[in-house]
Amino acid sequence: MRALDAAIAILTLLCTTRVHIDARTVTFWGRTYDLNTTSIRLDVKDPQDGVIPTEIGLLEDLKDFRHYATIPTEIGKLKKLQKLELIQVSGEIPTEVGLLENLKYFRLHNTKITGTIPTQIGHLDQLERLIVTKNLNILGPIPTEVGRLAELRVLSLSENIKMNGVIPTEIGQLSAMEYLTLSNNPLSKSIPTEIGYLTNLIMILFRHISDNKNLSSTIPTEIGNLALLEYLELGFNQLEGSIPSSIFDLKNLVHLELQSNKFRSISNLNIQELKALVYLDLSFNNLSESVLSEIIHLTTLQILCFLSRNLDSNMLPGPIPTEIASLTNLEILFLGSNQFTGQIPIQLGNISNLEYL
Repeated sequence: MRALDAAIAILTLLCTTRVHIDARTVTFWGRTYDLNTTSIRLDVKDPQDGVIPTEIGLLEDLKDFRHYATIPTEIGKLKKLQKLELIQVSGEIPTEVGLLENLKYFRLHNTKITGTIPTQIGHLDQLERLIVTKNLNILGPIPTEVGRLAELRVLSLSENIKMNGVIPTEIGQLSAMEYLTLSNNPLSKSIPTEIGYLTNLIMILFRHISDNKNLSSTIPTEIGNLALLEYLELGFNQLEGSIPSSIFDLKNLVHLELQSNKFRSISNLNIQELKALVYLDLSFNNLSESVLSEIIHLTTLQILCFLSRNLDSNMLPGPIPTEIASLTNLEILFLGSNQFTGQIPIQLGNISNLEYL
């Protein structure tokens, strides 16, 4: 009798989840998959009933999985899974995700996921890319356990509007990190000094928009340790004080955005050392000194922005130096609403690549 009851229970499960299993295959979403299947990448238009069936755990050889549905706890059985991409899914991130011991790529984008990023994420010691972007309902802080991900090269946690708290100091343990983006989250306090340990970083993108979603404090001087850094964007925050001189030690820097902060000065102005710089935006700060006399040595510049919006932001004095015409690679030059005196130098007409002034 017990065997009959068990058989009935199994049949009921298979009928309600629209799943069929035989010795070598499993069928769900109207498709049949061999139990040795290594990749499932479903498009949003594919037939599906809004959930990932628990039987997904039978595909033990699955290495690459993309789907648009609720995540079952059985996903933790996919021990060989290397790539997991979930878009427009709902529910919570199950703690069993931490069992995916071979996972190298994990992406949650534009989902309806609720709750927090589970601390078990720190068990994914093979993870190289963690991308959690544009999720409206993910809550809470960045888990400190992220600091255990020794192989992590890409960490993108941008545009999660309910994620809050601080940037954990444990982030400084991610010595393999190359790309770090935390933009448009309601993070608070400061950039940790431990960021100076991430000597393989190529990109830092901490761009925030509205006033209640900003960092504060200063740029840590340790940022000058990041010798490989090419792209640094810290615009639209409440960073204040001086722009540290150590930033000018970043000889490989190509793109620098510090606009819309509260900087009042530049320490030991030595900006001409940024010999690879192509893009520079210092607009809408509280800078008053004439920095253009240094900027004119940046002959690689293609875009230069030094705008002012009112009496509380940049009000550069004196004439526009004629030497700015030596920036022959300039394509965009924005210097509006400062306190410049005299006329626009006619020498600017010699910048043949200039498109916007």
